Amino acid sequence: MIIVKDLHKSFEDNQVLKGVSYHIHPGEKIVVVGPSGSGKSTFLRCLNLLERPTSGEIWFDGQNITDPKIDINKVRQHMGMVFQHFNLFNNLTVKDNITLGPVKQKLMTKEEAEAEAMRLLKLVNLEEKADWLVENIRKNEWIQDGDKGWFNGYYDNHGRKVEYSAVSDETDNKAGAECNTRMMLTGQVFAVMSGTATEEQIQAICRSADAYLYDRKAGGYRLNTDFKEEKFDLGRMFGFAYGEKENGAVFSHMAVMYANALYKTGHAKEGYKVLQTLLDTAMDFERSKMYPGIPEYFDNQGRGLYAYLTGAASWYMLTMITEVFGVKGQLGDMVIAPALMPEQYDQEGKASLKIEFAGRKFSIHIFNREKKEWNKVQIKEAFCDGTLLSAEGGRQARLKRSEIEKLTLEKVHEINIILN
Repeated sequence: MIIVKDLHKSFEDNQVLKGVSYHIHPGEKIVVVGPSGSGKSTFLRCLNLLERPTSGEIWFDGQNITDPKIDINKVRQHMGMVFQHFNLFNNLTVKDNITLGPVKQKLMTKEEAEAEAMRLLKLVNLEEKADWLVENIRKNEWIQDGDKGWFNGYYDNHGRKVEYSAVSDETDNKAGAECNTRMMLTGQVFAVMSGTATEEQIQAICRSADAYLYDRKAGGYRLNTDFKEEKFDLGRMFGFAYGEKENGAVFSHMAVMYANALYKTGHAKEGYKVLQTLLDTAMDFERSKMYPGIPEYFDNQGRGLYAYLTGAASWYMLTMITEVFGVKGQLGDMVIAPALMPEQYDQEGKASLKIEFAGRKFSIHIFNREKKEWNKVQIKEAFCDGTLLSAEGGRQARLKRSEIEKLTLEKVHEINIILN
C-alpha cells in the first residue's frame, strides 16, 4: 500500500504540488490525468524520492520513506518505474544497461545478471545487440603495431581514419600522405575508462603510449604524435604548432584522465607514472616557470601555460582520493581500497588523507611498514575510532552507512588501515 499525506513540492517560488493526499491499495491501477505542467511527473517522481518533497509524508508498505533514516535504495528494490524517456547510459552497452542495477544493488552476481540479461534480450530477439557497440569498436577501430596497439578515435571531415601505424599493413582509407605513425591519447583514455579495451589491449596501449607519446622533457604523455602536416579538416587542433595546446602538447587534463583510467583497471603502477611525471614537471620551477600547480598544458620545453584554464587539478585530486587512496562511496558506505606505491609512504611507512564524507570529517591513515608493492599487500586490520571494520577479501575496508550516521559531526574521526 502507498499512502500519501499532505504532499507539497516547490521549485523555488513555483509550487507544483499543493497538499496531495491519496491511498493506493495493493492491486489497484491508478491513472493520473492532467494537462502538461500540472505536476503529474513530479508526483510520480516523489513517490520513489527521485524528487524530494518539500513537505508531507509518503508511506510505502508501512514505512515512511520520507524519513531521512530510511535506506531508500533498499525500498526501491521493491519498486518499479518506467520513465518517460529511455534514461539509458549512452556509454554502456545494451547488456551493461540491463545488468547495472542488479549488480550495484547486490541482488545478483555479475555472472547471474549477464545470464538473465541475455535471456531477456533473447525474448525480444535482441541478443546480438548485447555487446554490439563494444565489439564493433574492438574489431574495427583497433590498430595493431607489433606488440603495441591502440584505438583510432577520430575520423576527419573526409571520413578517413586519423590514426594508424606506420608498420601496419592496413594502408587504405588513411588520412594523410606520409606514412608516419599517428596515435592520439584521447581515444585510448575513453576506451580504457569505459571498459571497451580488453586487458590485452590495455597492455598494448600502455606500450604504445610509452613508445610514441611519452616525453619526459615535455612533462609526460603528449596528446598526439607529430602528424607532420598542416591538417585543417579535423577541427582547430592542427592550427597550432606541434607541442602547443591541442596539437601534441602534454595536455594535463587528458593525461590525468589517462592515469585515472589506468588505476580503475588495475594498472596502478602505470597510472602512478603519469601522475608523478606531471607533478615533477609542475614542481620544477626552472622548467615549468610557474607557481606550483597543474597548468592547461606543458609545451615542448616543459613550460606550464594557462594554469587557470584547466580542470586537471580537480581530476588529479579525484584520482588521488578515489583511486590512489581508494576512498569511494558505495550505496552510502565508505569503501577504502588503497593502491599506493611504496615511494608514496613516508619513512615510517604511513600515508594520510583528510577528507569529508557524508558530512563527517575523517583522517585516514594507511600503514605499509615494509613498503611493499600495492598489489603484494592485503588489509590486515582496519579501525574507525578504535572500532574494527570489515576487511572484505583483504582488498577493501568498509565503513557502513548506518555506522557513519552514528558518528558526530564535530569530531575528526580516525581511520587506521594496516596492510601486511
